[in-house]
Amino acid sequence: MVRSASIAALEELRNPTSPTGQIAALKHVKNEITGHDQRKAVTIKQGLVLSLVQLLETSAKAGGKRRTQEVNGHSDKPSIHSEWSDEDELRLQALMIAESLAQGGPAMVSPLVNAGILSLLFECTNPRRNPSRVRVAALRTLIAVAGTIQLIPDFPYQTEQYPAAQELTAALTSRDAVDALGEILSLSGHPREVSLAVQLIAKTCQREGYQSVLVKSGVLDLLSSRLAALIIYLGYILPGVDAPVVANLPSPPPKSDLGLYLEAIRGIVDGSKYRTARFLYSSSIVAVFPTYRPQPPPPSAGPLLSGLSTQMPTNPLERLLPQIPSPQRKGENGFSRAFPNYGNHFGSPRDASRASPERPFSSDDLDSPMFAWLLHIARSEEGLTRITALWLLKSVSGVLGSNSLDPRISTSNGNRERVLAFLGVPILVKMIDHNSSPYLLPTSSTDHVFSNSAWQEKILIQERAPFALQALVDGSQILQTAAQEAGVIKKLAQLLKASFNPIAPPKPMWSSEPESMLKGDAGLTGSTSLGLPGLSPRQLHAERCREGALRALGAMAGLVEEHRKEVAKTAITPFLIDSLKPYSHVGAPVSGAAFNRSGNPVKVVLAACYAARTLARSITVLRTNLTDAGIGRPVYELLSHPVLEVKLSATDVIINLSAPGSPMQDSDHSTSNNNNVSSNKEMDTLVQSGTLDRLVEHARSSNPTLRYLSLWALKHVILKSPFEGKTKCLNNFGTGLLVQILTGDDQGGQNQSPAASMGVSNAAGEQVDLLNAVEQSMEMDDSDEDEQEDEDTMTDDMGTLSKPSNLRSTSNNLHKSRLKAIKNAEQNPIILARRDDLQIQEQALDFLRNLINGTTCPDMIEHVYQNIGSARIFDILISKLRPRASATSSNNSNNNNLSAPNPRRTPLGVPTTQPSPSITSNGAPLLYQPPEIINATILVLVHLAAGLPRHRQQVIAQKNLLQAVLPHFGHATSAVRANCVQLVSNLLWVEDSGDQMAARNRAHELRYAGIEDRMRALEQDVVADVREKAKLAAGQIRDLVDGTPGYRNVPRTAEMRE
Repeated sequence: MVRSASIAALEELRNPTSPTGQIAALKHVKNEITGHDQRKAVTIKQGLVLSLVQLLETSAKAGGKRRTQEVNGHSDKPSIHSEWSDEDELRLQALMIAESLAQGGPAMVSPLVNAGILSLLFECTNPRRNPSRVRVAALRTLIAVAGTIQLIPDFPYQTEQYPAAQELTAALTSRDAVDALGEILSLSGHPREVSLAVQLIAKTCQREGYQSVLVKSGVLDLLSSRLAALIIYLGYILPGVDAPVVANLPSPPPKSDLGLYLEAIRGIVDGSKYRTARFLYSSSIVAVFPTYRPQPPPPSAGPLLSGLSTQMPTNPLERLLPQIPSPQRKGENGFSRAFPNYGNHFGSPRDASRASPERPFSSDDLDSPMFAWLLHIARSEEGLTRITALWLLKSVSGVLGSNSLDPRISTSNGNRERVLAFLGVPILVKMIDHNSSPYLLPTSSTDHVFSNSAWQEKILIQERAPFALQALVDGSQILQTAAQEAGVIKKLAQLLKASFNPIAPPKPMWSSEPESMLKGDAGLTGSTSLGLPGLSPRQLHAERCREGALRALGAMAGLVEEHRKEVAKTAITPFLIDSLKPYSHVGAPVSGAAFNRSGNPVKVVLAACYAARTLARSITVLRTNLTDAGIGRPVYELLSHPVLEVKLSATDVIINLSAPGSPMQDSDHSTSNNNNVSSNKEMDTLVQSGTLDRLVEHARSSNPTLRYLSLWALKHVILKSPFEGKTKCLNNFGTGLLVQILTGDDQGGQNQSPAASMGVSNAAGEQVDLLNAVEQSMEMDDSDEDEQEDEDTMTDDMGTLSKPSNLRSTSNNLHKSRLKAIKNAEQNPIILARRDDLQIQEQALDFLRNLINGTTCPDMIEHVYQNIGSARIFDILISKLRPRASATSSNNSNNNNLSAPNPRRTPLGVPTTQPSPSITSNGAPLLYQPPEIINATILVLVHLAAGLPRHRQQVIAQKNLLQAVLPHFGHATSAVRANCVQLVSNLLWVEDSGDQMAARNRAHELRYAGIEDRMRALEQDVVADVREKAKLAAGQIRDLVDGTPGYRNVPRTAEMRE
């Protein structure tokens, strides 16, 4: 029989007789339930939670009034001398009981949350109203609640049946909670509650909203100040540190908290260049890690030193890293033959004199000693600290030395990547070992190892190392090759397979009580009813390892074809297919019983979609592994998933599954008929499952990302569809909506702000309009407050630092300008909206192009003209090719260039060069559309000209269209020039002898329009493809106009181009 806490103790808590009696009752209850989940369940049903909440409310008011001095009617001055009172002891014992209950699993956290204990817990962390021991107990309870909520299936997604998860998220982002954390981190010295607050942040900072709140409230700056103090305390004192700022840094935390601080900061900055820049450019970090630049040799230097300015050491931290070999040949990617030992070469920064004097990289490339310091920490520390350092290092390296203002652009740097390939990647590869985790062994069926701290760290290492590796190698071919040569693909495949080992459910303790006494009520509400069960620790560990392995494998298959084939050879395809199946939600879980459902949480499904998407880039793997294993059907079913992120990821996979060359694009011509209807198993599965209808529905969504990806998938699906399929897709989508998307926001950019427009010119002198039609008044209103916030942060993190010197002020101004530019590009809603609009326009143009592609080209052209109108189509295309006038003055443009470096080419067409812009008569620059929009528009014209002779005649009759195309023959992008030449070749195609005279007239029109001269100029183009096509097109014009008998047709193209 389950022994409950004594009835007398619970009655004393409900109807207290004296504070002493309450304290004794609380201690009795604590001793009875600690470590005994069945007693906890019975005690909760007897009303313990409500008694705890009432006690915390009453004692908090009494203790707060006693502890606060009233000054002019304001309770804002804490008492310096406070004795430990009975109210404090009551709160301490109540918090300890709440912590014990929270450790019992999600079923016992639910009644705590339903009773409203979260707000009381955060109130107990307020340093102004609570003594240190109460704050420590409250933080420990919050950490226990946050840790237990991690066991909720699908956390943080689909938590409707678990209100505790939603309540915790709301409580963490509340003003009181964030202010309490800030006040704790601002405490003098380094009491224990500071470490607990950092631990709470590290455990809970997983969502974008909470990350932004911590940045805006200054918590990130406080963490940076504490980390800077620890850096100085550990002896990393560099020449040029800002002594006044260093003198005002807070007390350093103990060295054992280094990994904790790195994890908290990594959690906040993860996924955002702006937040990472806020960390790097905070005054405390800049003070201890000043920026180093290559110093030129002195004038008296001899000839041996002249020209060696980049080789002169300027950053002492670089001496802590071993020398790496120089590349033996251009483009060398081999690393395994020269992996250095990654042990602790130099135990402290004072050992730098023993390090190699050779510098492995350039200070100009690193831009900050933070890169070298994090890499040194990863090599000198052990366990989770080195994983976290490398994980944070990836975020830092994405900001250092980056000139791109687009957060989607890869900012890889060759020197930094080589250093990481030799010194960082081998560390993570060696730490990945599925055999080191007891929970992944088939013989493990209990959770007792979680009580062993050594085993617990090994378990966490296996969970986090794949995620760190994925972050490190994602988007870098050099780092992916280094990891592949170290054998990481085989290790990750073993880890993925081990995560599917059968997990025996934990055996419940025997009890003589009826089963109903240990389960909750049917309503599952209130403070006396147990909540729904959660995962066991072993289940959670297996799911995290599965997610991490899939993420890392997806990153390894991202760029190199050989890596994709190697991943496929590890026979993980069946496990990948199983990972695409989400939790089955048939039937409600039983309260109090162990969670036992088939399927995977949302995070695993998203990771599986990511791995499937990268593997599907290989046509070989797609044909021989994924398609044969039946990857299509589980992916199609995910389009109906209630979570938006799953729909986006599934659509992303379909884009690659239906790409040109995939099995879906193959047709069984043996079954074809005269109606151009062809049979294909994969396409039939897609249509019969209703996937095509769902893609059309999603393409009409108000969510820009879902619309963008759905249009991208639709343009692939319809590429080789029969005429009936294309017309049905167009009719379901709606010609009106297609025209609306193609038209876009055609305001002309009269009130365009230079900071928001990001319009720059290409090598031909054309202004590229990346973000046109952005109103200046809106931009100024939205950014004033944020700019002031950034300026305050860069000037003074803690509010107590001295004013910078002139030199320091110059550096801060540069950092502030860069920080504002990064934030504007990443968070400005107008820029983001315009960027989304341009992406959708590009896909809509490609969708229109693929409608009129292939054997159905003439019929589809007629269908499009009848439903939209040929005049409307040509007007839209002309508007995409013509420049637009902007009110941006040259002064404003110059000012904008000071705050935003010249951007390199982006997916939306920001080119690498920026010559003088074209100017209209009123002095406004001319802004062209991005190269992607221009190229997609010209490809539509190429396909229109690939139809019947009358279709070519309609194109050539558009005089304004020919004049709009003319400037793009000199476009900076070679693909645009090549497609302009292809358009000429298609217009000059001679269908038959009856089309000879019409073709000659078209050639005359092209000569009169000046296009022949452009063809002759392109005969000297630097790109061979453009050059040869131009020679053939110029010969076509010459032969037709001059009537040469040996006229030759150039093959037309009406094929889809990526």
